[in-house]
Parts: sequence; structure tokens; C-alpha cells
Amino acid sequence: MARWVDGKGFHPENIIQKLNTITSFSSMDNKFHIDYGYPDYSYNGLVVVLANMLHLSSEVSEVKKFDLLQQAIRLTRQEGDITAVKLLGQLRKAENQYIEQPKHDFILATFISADAWFTQPKLENRRIYNATITFGHKLPEKFQSTHNKIREHAKRTIPGKFPDRYQAVRVRVSARTATEAAESALDRLDLLRAIWNFSITRNSSLHPRTTSGIRKPINALVLGPLQTIHKPNGEEVSDETQWWYEPSYIAPITPFDVERNSERMYKDEKWVRERLSRLPYQINLENIFVRYVHALDDTNWKNTFLALWSILEELTNTTGNYEQTIKRTAFLYEDTAYHMEILNHLRRHRNDLIHEGSSTIFFETLSYQAIYYVNQLLEFHLVNHFKFESLGAVADFLGHAIDKDKLKMSFQLLKKVVKFRKVKL
Repeated sequence: MARWVDGKGFHPENIIQKLNTITSFSSMDNKFHIDYGYPDYSYNGLVVVLANMLHLSSEVSEVKKFDLLQQAIRLTRQEGDITAVKLLGQLRKAENQYIEQPKHDFILATFISADAWFTQPKLENRRIYNATITFGHKLPEKFQSTHNKIREHAKRTIPGKFPDRYQAVRVRVSARTATEAAESALDRLDLLRAIWNFSITRNSSLHPRTTSGIRKPINALVLGPLQTIHKPNGEEVSDETQWWYEPSYIAPITPFDVERNSERMYKDEKWVRERLSRLPYQINLENIFVRYVHALDDTNWKNTFLALWSILEELTNTTGNYEQTIKRTAFLYEDTAYHMEILNHLRRHRNDLIHEGSSTIFFETLSYQAIYYVNQLLEFHLVNHFKFESLGAVADFLGHAIDKDKLKMSFQLLKKVVKFRKVKL
């Protein structure tokens, strides 16, 4: 159920006051009007701020939340001035109406950078939560016809050459709308790609590289530039957004050799998915995996590097506390001093980029160094040898002192606390 977010210092009334200033509802033409004559703030900007102050059901995507909020604003304004209470009431009605809508089957179609040459095996089909993922050397005829039709329109937006040797992939999901279907399908497909690419990077040389020519993503398995949404029979979906695209796409990459490299990848995938299913914080780590695959999809290595550092912070539960990020990551290694030097070097580049806008030609190298630590932490979480219940519990473990004398002192002190409090262990 929709609610205002607590404890974040938000005061929606301040935003709603501005919203009342620039909006009105006319009984003459029965229309909602927006006054664009205020240079200090805009309608869309105010709605984005309000959306960030609200929490809705997990069944409502961020895109849909924005739509429902605008609907609630118009309906509330129709009745008079908007207030936080009235707006929340209308939003809850809109949210419930949306959730109660029946679901229908949709299929998202796209391509993935696995070699589609006729001698290559296709990638194996998978089931990820509610999504059925089917791979093939090409799309079925009806899907391909619709995809080609949409591609002609998309070429105006996507300047790069379309791949001609990628395998086809279809993701079948059940959803209320085409937009919800596309978001759900891409989330499931990205999770599978994250696991596969995690395996590939773990088993590849991570010696820093310097690539010349066209920038390429680090991931071996990336999506083609265009994703289309279809009815189950392959026909296009009418009256809704029919296609999505990859903004960072530049050009096709060398297709992944399925025959040569998939056996180890499938073995690792089975292990990762089995370990994830045992984790009490499974959803949290799966979300991090999806962020990981997005980071390594990017052809802008500055973005890749910054995203990987952010993932390091989340895996160590140290957002904004760089000293702890470094300390907790280095905790994993016997040669702690060496790894702290490397991590401090990464931190300095991260801070220089954020605060001073400085640049370097070595962001590809920095990204590969960061991947090494992210992969190690992901594996540590997956193994979960000590049966931790949350990301925070893992972080507390990683935050302990590594010096022998300090550990002994902490241990002795803890024993005294247990004795004093008469705690039975």
C-alpha cells in the first residue's frame, strides 16, 4: 500500500505547495492545466521529487509509480487544493486498481552476443522465477517479421550497426501491461546474464587491458541494441510502448563461443543459483548481480568503474565510508597491506573523478582491478560459510580487526561482557 517514506528528512507539503501554485483544474473544459511560467521549478521535476518520497507495493515498477502518481495528482486537484493526505488517498486507490488488473502473457524478443553460426550450439533455455527464457539461432518467423518492422523505426534512435551473428532470445512473462512485461522480462534475463558473465570474468584473465579502437563492454554476453514486446503469437502489442533500446550501444562485439566456453559457465551457473537459493538475503544479492551486469555492459569505462566501486560499498555495507570499504574488502586477503594499497589507489581515482572531474586514460584498467575485488566479495557472500543472515552481518564480520593482539584483546573483553551479563551461550 502506498505510504510516505519515513525518516529521510522528507516534507511532501513543501513540494505540494508548489504543485498547487502551478496546477489547476477547470470546470469549464473539465481539464487539468499546468502553468509553465515558473522558471524555478517544473511540473515534471516536482512529480519526480514526490515519487522519491513515496513507497508503493513491490508489484508497482518505478515507471508505473510515476504514472499512478500523476493520475492521483490530477484527480486530487479536480477536488480542490492538493494535500498530502488527499493525494495519498487517491494514490492508494489508483495503486489498488492497477494491482487488481488481470495479467496476460507477453514475450520480449531480442538478441544476445552468443555466436549464432550454424555449427554453434544454442544457449540452453532457462526458467528464472516467472520467466521462461528461450534461445535460438534466430527468432520464429512472426516474431522476426514484427521485430524487423519495429527496427526500421528504431534505426533513427540507434546509430550503431545491428548485429547479424547474435543468437535470438525470447522471454515469456505474465504481466498487466506491456511496459510491466518488458521490465520484468529484462530483469530476469539480466539476472541470468549476470550469473553467466560472473562465471566468464571469474575464469578469464583479469590482467588489466588497454583496448584501442571502438570501446567495448567488459561483458562477453550483452544484449543487442533493440528489445521488442510481443503477443504470444508474435504479433506486435498495440497502444503501448513496443520497443526499448540500449543507450550505450555502439557496435556488435565478437560473439561468445558457446561450444568452447559454455560447459564451465553452466556448471558455475548451477552453483551460483543453488547458493543464492540458500541465502536469507537472496533478493538483495540478486539485485546486486543485476547492477553488476549493467556496470559491465557499459561502453563508457568511467561509468563502469564508478558503478563497480558503488557495488563494493554495498557488498561491504559501507556506502560513503571509504576507509571501511577498503578495510572490509582487504580483510579477505592474507596479504592485507598489499590489497589495501591497491584499494586506496582505486578510491583516490574514484574521488578525483567525482569531486574534481579529473580524467585518466586508464579507466579500463581501473575497472578490471575493481572487478577482481567485486568478484571476490560476491563469491564470499555466495559461499556464506558462517551462515550469515544479512548483508549487514557479513559486513560486521569483515569489519573486525585483523591484528592478532587486537583480536585477542577484543575476544577477552567480549568474554567479560558475556560473564557480567550472565549470558548463557
